[in-house]
Amino acid sequence: MKGELEMSTDYAVIGKRLPRVDAWEKATGEAVYVSDFKRPGMLTAKVLRSTIPHGRILDIDTSKAERLPGVKAVITGKDGPGVYFGVTDGPIDQLPLQPHKVRFVGDEIAAVAAVDEDTALEALSLIQADFEELPAIFEPEDAFSDDAIEIHEGKKRNVAKDYHRQFGDIDEVFAKAAHVFEDEYRTHYVSPCPMEPHGCVADFTKAGRLTIWPSTQNAHPARERLAKVLDLPVSHVRVINHHIGGAFGSKIDIEPLEPITALLSMKARKPVKLQLSREEYFIYTRTRHPMIINQKAAVSKGGKLLGRQVHIITDNGAYTSHGHRVTSLAGNTPPVLYRNPAYKFDAYVVYTNKPYGGAYQGYGNPQSAFAQEAHFNRICSELGIDPVEFRLNNCTQADDVTVSGAQVTSCELSRCIEMAAEGIEWSKKHGHPVLEDQKKKRIRRGLGMALVCHSASSIGLHGPVNFGEAIVKMAEDGSVTLFSGTCEMGQGLGTAICTVVAEELGIQLENVNLVLSDTEITPPDLGVYATRGVFVSGNAAQRAAKELKGKLFENTAEMLECSPEDLECREGYVYVRSNPAKKTSLSQIARDCFYQRGASLVGTGQYSSEGKGLDPVTGYGNYCPAYIFGAQAVEIEVDLDTGQVKVVKVVSAHDVGCLLNPIGAEGQVEGAISRGLGMALSEEMVMEDGKPLNATMLNYRVPTILEMPEIVPIFIEQEEQNGPFGAKGIAEPAQVPTAPAIQDALYDALGVRLYTTPFTPKKVLQAIERQGKAQKNGRSGNGKPKSGSNGNSTNGKYA
Repeated sequence: MKGELEMSTDYAVIGKRLPRVDAWEKATGEAVYVSDFKRPGMLTAKVLRSTIPHGRILDIDTSKAERLPGVKAVITGKDGPGVYFGVTDGPIDQLPLQPHKVRFVGDEIAAVAAVDEDTALEALSLIQADFEELPAIFEPEDAFSDDAIEIHEGKKRNVAKDYHRQFGDIDEVFAKAAHVFEDEYRTHYVSPCPMEPHGCVADFTKAGRLTIWPSTQNAHPARERLAKVLDLPVSHVRVINHHIGGAFGSKIDIEPLEPITALLSMKARKPVKLQLSREEYFIYTRTRHPMIINQKAAVSKGGKLLGRQVHIITDNGAYTSHGHRVTSLAGNTPPVLYRNPAYKFDAYVVYTNKPYGGAYQGYGNPQSAFAQEAHFNRICSELGIDPVEFRLNNCTQADDVTVSGAQVTSCELSRCIEMAAEGIEWSKKHGHPVLEDQKKKRIRRGLGMALVCHSASSIGLHGPVNFGEAIVKMAEDGSVTLFSGTCEMGQGLGTAICTVVAEELGIQLENVNLVLSDTEITPPDLGVYATRGVFVSGNAAQRAAKELKGKLFENTAEMLECSPEDLECREGYVYVRSNPAKKTSLSQIARDCFYQRGASLVGTGQYSSEGKGLDPVTGYGNYCPAYIFGAQAVEIEVDLDTGQVKVVKVVSAHDVGCLLNPIGAEGQVEGAISRGLGMALSEEMVMEDGKPLNATMLNYRVPTILEMPEIVPIFIEQEEQNGPFGAKGIAEPAQVPTAPAIQDALYDALGVRLYTTPFTPKKVLQAIERQGKAQKNGRSGNGKPKSGSNGNSTNGKYA
């Protein structure tokens, strides 16, 4: 289903329901992943990890392991250059192997490479590690206290990074507002859980050159960081990607496993593979950061948003990874969604002795959007304002410049809200929960809505620039090969950028071949994150195709006796616009250029996002060349006896710019919503003493096809001036509003709100019980005091 704002185009490839360019090899099993990849003489690696959450390493004795037949290399934290790694502008606080101190259950302390897995595991059992155990801290509030032990020396109150930003006169706004509301929300540990666990193959040659095959979203940045950690010249490191079995942000950066694999290969002088098991993936790789978010909002008597104040404590885990940037964007993305005259944001990224968080699809937005949208829905219920009306009256519009400095170009958010409401039958069903007896089960139904704003390529993750390059080369038969340094990880980006090239050159999609993610032969690209793939890599590909097209026209003009400006290409031919019958095929032009003129048909293109991003001190600035907007409405059923929540229908309306491939976009929305459902209802990494207890696919409940509702994606097309053919992207946004929309639907059905994710049956039943007690005591159906005479209301506790 598409929106009513259709762009007037006559595209031959764009907008068509075409299969993916990698469909055949994936459907037949020919696609090669890291787990499939082998090198002659390749060794198997295993890692020894800390069994305690916090302690000093007194000694690691590897002598017995080194003497075991079949063991070719053993390394500890004393091996290698000792160079720390991390993300730009944050605390650089991690080593591949810890030499002195461990900070969570799973911290890497030693590794072995052996002829087979059994030998490697036996070698691990022979390594003796002695620790001096230290007090561990598992809750961010405890870590944040003045007398807390320092997990990283010199980090007072265990604060890895803090932010303090203010835009507009927030104090005056709250002093004069008719209504002030304040609530606290909490989000939990969620695992990205891609189908393919992390893995890596490394081969260090006697010539001193390293080739590494990781499962990474960012081949070129990974090369630079690996070279630094290993103290090698960048020119001596080559990163090659095979197929990636999903990532969702979890493979955005190097982890200890890549330098560990490389160090083992450097020591053994043989190829080495390190492949994590599913249990290892759950316990030892990066998760979504839990956050404690306090929301305070000032609203006029008529329901106009006047200002907001947000306070966040992010549970960083043992190391920073992306914690600081996730928190920064969690504070800076929400102001772009609504017209907000004043905004204050304070945040603390706090170390704990638990597995550390990293990048996960949405990058702080799911946590902050849950708190913001749930808070606004509560304000609507307290003031008797329809949530749809509130959003239409307060949402951002095209050409707005927000109080935080974001410059909005295209924006069809109002239309998204209207179409989501229409698709879920909001005016008919909202506020009228139906109690039904279905096979003697008491069922209530409810509707909920939430909005999303997300970046179309944010500036600053890898420094002050955000760029990509591409090369397009034509063969003698008129087909082309696109070389791009970006990554295909299952999201369909390869198909999208090939679509852009095919449309620009007037050829069929099957006539575009694709070479990705080999740092030796593909041009630089910063990879896949922040929904930048279509926007940045697509722009670079389009510019490369345009340059190639210009060379085609220059070489064809003489043949057709016309000016290059008079030419156009379509359906594999170059023709004269005024006389389409006067044409010649691309294959004929290519052969003539190669064999008669000695001319190459190669185009190069580069795209770099304009702007400087956020000011590092004030946080003011425009961190995206474009912003993606959307609205999501859900219908749920709640079993009053079991507390079970069933999502019946999701209508997800998105402002996508130009829809490159409807099949791909629909798949992205459906996949993102499944992860939103998981965050809201079932996925939760349960921790005890800093260690996950449910590190299996059986006990970590990812939604299956049985839990998936009816999904109605709506794509509103309105050209984005900065995007390739007007496109913006769609990969991440659909996950963001699902949890708050379900939270609002629970209120519509039951009259109670839940302030912590996930909304398990136990929490639902407890909320129903609290509601019953509150009604007996003369409190609101929300289980809270009614607003006072000045309209102020505060929720000091969470449920």
